Amino acid sequence: MIMQGLKFMDEVPFRDVYIHGLIRDEKGHKMSKTRGNVIDPLDVIEENGADALRFSLTALATQGRDIKLSVPVIQGYRNFINKIWNASRFLFMNLGDYDDGVKVPEDELSTYDKWILTKLNETVKEVGDSFETYEFDKAAGAIYKFFWSEYCDWYIESVKPVLYGDDPKGKLRTKGVLVRVLKTALQLLHPIAPFISEELYQRLRGYGVELNAVDGGTAESIVISSFPEFGGNEIYRDEHDEVELMKEIVVGVRNLRAVIGLHPSEKVSVVLLPETKQARKQIEDNKGFISSLASLSGLEIAKKDKPKKAIAYVIPGVEIFLPVEGLIDVGKETERIKKEIGKISKELERTEKKLSNPEFLERAPEEIVKKEREIFEELSFQIKKMEDVLSKLREIV
Repeated sequence: MIMQGLKFMDEVPFRDVYIHGLIRDEKGHKMSKTRGNVIDPLDVIEENGADALRFSLTALATQGRDIKLSVPVIQGYRNFINKIWNASRFLFMNLGDYDDGVKVPEDELSTYDKWILTKLNETVKEVGDSFETYEFDKAAGAIYKFFWSEYCDWYIESVKPVLYGDDPKGKLRTKGVLVRVLKTALQLLHPIAPFISEELYQRLRGYGVELNAVDGGTAESIVISSFPEFGGNEIYRDEHDEVELMKEIVVGVRNLRAVIGLHPSEKVSVVLLPETKQARKQIEDNKGFISSLASLSGLEIAKKDKPKKAIAYVIPGVEIFLPVEGLIDVGKETERIKKEIGKISKELERTEKKLSNPEFLERAPEEIVKKEREIFEELSFQIKKMEDVLSKLREIV
């Protein structure tokens, strides 16, 4: 191809060649009909969609390594594609008489709007840099994290009260940010998952939303739209740090709920002890966000006194306390966990004996040894997790 390009076109047809690793099965074996471990891409596409397969291969394409592909991995990325679809449907159901021509002034953006725009621009830069250096797995990872976590799990949840509220101006502003972030994120996604990104863009066009084409006109298809550029003027560091602190508080409360085995939807009261006046003010300003996403029945901001009979979780700048009186019997829960640790310790001991036996390591098939090591790691993790819970329970006075 190079020689023909030089001969007939008098120019080098391309200057970079990307060579990816072999696509192997989940155990690292080469796929072959003899082994019966071939994954037929047509069957995978029929069941999970082409975008899920493309995203799986891209996400696993680490430079210098072969790709270990399995159907469960592809199914996991199918769930990711479904997540994008469902989040977009939620947006479409709330657009109503949306007018894409109305621009929201910067000074009217909320803290959460500025946070998601900051995250968007950081993702644009990371994805662009990764494509430039052919680190496609990093590009896929950045897109995945942004869509699943930042946009779906945090931003959409944070703005639902606005969309369901009675403030027309707030609704208009929020819809504008939601649409802008989605269409830019779809542009980032398009090289990896072209089918869902094109379908969703065409649906956005039904609401008057347009992207600029490379030639400066209107892009009738997302494939000819100009790739997003990093906007350094839309990095709002103060708002970003404020929302990140609120996220850490919510995650901290969720972790404390998990420690005592409370259902995620069960309402609880927490006490927050901020270290600075700034953190105190930020918590006051975001009490609704914290209470909603952490499923709280009450939120108290203490000045210096720590509550009694409470388990604690510490993050930089804030101590989080969950009073447990009336929620659990500390004595009974402690005994239950100790018994569970004893039971798992016996299983761990049996596994450890196997792995310390040279004959077993030498004679057992590689898959069996690998499985035993995975069991050992899982049991060790379970014991550590329960010991952490015991440690939290001992803090209760």
